[in-house]
Amino acid sequence: MSTITHIFIDFDGTLHTADVRTRDLFCWLPLLVKILEPYTAVRIIVSSDWRTRCSDEQLIQILGPLGSRFAGITETYGSDRAQEIRDDVRARKITRWLALDDHETVQIAAKSNPRFVWCPPDQGISCPVVQAKLKGLLAS
Repeated sequence: MSTITHIFIDFDGTLHTADVRTRDLFCWLPLLVKILEPYTAVRIIVSSDWRTRCSDEQLIQILGPLGSRFAGITETYGSDRAQEIRDDVRARKITRWLALDDHETVQIAAKSNPRFVWCPPDQGISCPVVQAKLKGLLAS
């Protein structure tokens, strides 16, 4: 059983490459589905910029098999994704969380906080190092 209760997820550079073609959108979503399969209590909060263009219903559809785990979106917007996530964590009073993102502020935050899992924008969660870290955090 995982101690993680929530995952903040970016889309571009995480679930597909940052410079994706339409046909390749969410190509790595099945990897996340498989990784989260044993952890049915884990909920998803969308921190991606897609939250500004899509309704909650659309985000649930995008998440496909993970749609039932949708717990909302980060409500603050700015240039510092890591801070947006921290603000949301405080507002929701979440203590067991992690964030998957390719944003440069997450890369910086990951150096001092293991809850931030930085994804290389050209590999996202297909990166073996990212998958190993995610699996390790979920299993701990």
